[in-house]
Amino acid sequence: IGCVAHASIQEVRGRIMFLSDRGVYAMVGGQLPEHVGEKIEPVFDVSASLTDDEVFKLKRAVGFNDRNNERYLLYLPAETTTNSINHPNSNSVVLAYDYHRQAWLKWNNINMAGGMSCVAMVCYFTERRYDSGTGNLKKYLYKINDLNDAYDYEDNTLPIEFSYSSGWEALGEPSV
Repeated sequence: IGCVAHASIQEVRGRIMFLSDRGVYAMVGGQLPEHVGEKIEPVFDVSASLTDDEVFKLKRAVGFNDRNNERYLLYLPAETTTNSINHPNSNSVVLAYDYHRQAWLKWNNINMAGGMSCVAMVCYFTERRYDSGTGNLKKYLYKINDLNDAYDYEDNTLPIEFSYSSGWEALGEPSV
């Protein structure tokens, strides 16, 4: 098992988490890596029915440990090529692992291809987007709202969609 994207390597509660071509793994002090992403296996299935714009470019994945909210964020870019410039498209996703509840969430509408960082409990991420006006790749800095109001988890007045799957021990019952 190897790491396919160096930018996905993060220290999470004393464990090293990283993206492999088989999913997300974690390891502690020289022990064998253990699989963390049982609930997200379908994300890594590459079938013949997918177009090039829908296949994730795992080598360009970006990871981030959001210690404030106890989650490991993993950005998986799907890319489009325009004028010989590769850039993320709308098929890209962020997989959020809530390590307190041991549950995965799948977010869309967030492009953190340029990385993410938290400063003074505020998280920022950099988006890389193709600008058709200039024909170049542009970079934009965004702040994640955490104000506990109606604008949290919203991007340009559109809600950020996500799906929630509880841990295996819930046996299909909703969690609180």
